[in-house]
Parts: sequence; structure tokens; C-alpha cells
Amino acid sequence: MKFICFTLLLVSGITDSRSAVAVGRPPVITVDGFDRSGGLHLLCESEGWYPEPDLEWLDSEGVRLSSETTETHRNSVSNRFSVKHTITVYESNKKIHCRVKLRHHMLETLIISSNNMFISWRTSVILILVIVVLVVIAGILIAVFVHKNRGKVLVFLLFYMFYVNKYGKIIIICIT
Repeated sequence: MKFICFTLLLVSGITDSRSAVAVGRPPVITVDGFDRSGGLHLLCESEGWYPEPDLEWLDSEGVRLSSETTETHRNSVSNRFSVKHTITVYESNKKIHCRVKLRHHMLETLIISSNNMFISWRTSVILILVIVVLVVIAGILIAVFVHKNRGKVLVFLLFYMFYVNKYGKIIIICIT
């Protein structure tokens, strides 16, 4: 799975004493798996903010995307906020931005989804399903063959094991 992340720090500094603002850490985007319809789950989180910041997802054109889930937690000791938002992306070759804003402070992280992120898991799932189907079919065919030729297979195996183990040679025995 290939993905590229960039973190853009637009404003530096930890605190702004004039208005009691604490700028938190840059947002981190995590690939959180896939859904059944092929979408890519993304989680964006940032912590250490005061007061509570706004977190938003943006597409490559800067259009806001709606978050599927949002969480905000306030640390009772430090009195700072952490925020988490999730989104599911269904299109490849797109730039997705996670932006955290608080007044005139803004931190942003970018992830570029590629075709490989969407295709690789589908190929793997299809390949695994084909292998499972082939193994099941082979198992059924072997079971039917053994059931029809139960006595013949048992005698063949006994002779085969006896001659290979005892003499170290392979002797082909045909039983009709």
C-alpha cells in the first residue's frame, strides 16, 4: 500500500499569551482500513489545543468534506483539547487535507491516495478467494475419488508404504 503524507506547519509557536491560545500538535492522518464497498477509512487527530479547535477535511480543490465521526476530548489536567475525525474516501488519485484551525492559527496535513491503495487490497482478496475455491473443489474431488475407490486406495497405500519403507524403491502396483 502506497500513500504520501505531508505536514504543513503554517503557524509556528506553542502559545499566544495575548489571548490565551495553545496551539496543538500538527494533525496526523492514519489509514484505518477499508470498508466493504472499497472505500478507504482515514482518521485525522490532533491534540494539545486550547480552546477547542475546528478540524475539517478538504478535498484537492479546498471543498469541505463532511466527517463521518467526530470526537473531542478535554484533558482534565492540562485543560487542553484533542480532536479526532474520520472520513471514507472512494476515489483514487486525490489529495485529502486534514486541517485544524483555532483563530488565526492553522495546521494542516495532506495525504495523497493512489490507485495502488485501492487496487492492491481488491487483488489480494480476489486471489485469496480463487485459491480457497480451488482448494475446496480439489478437496471435494479427492473425497469423491476416495469414497468411490475406498478399498483400492487403501490397498495401494499399504503396498506403497511397505515397499518404499522396506526396500527404498518405488514399485508401481496396479490394482483393478
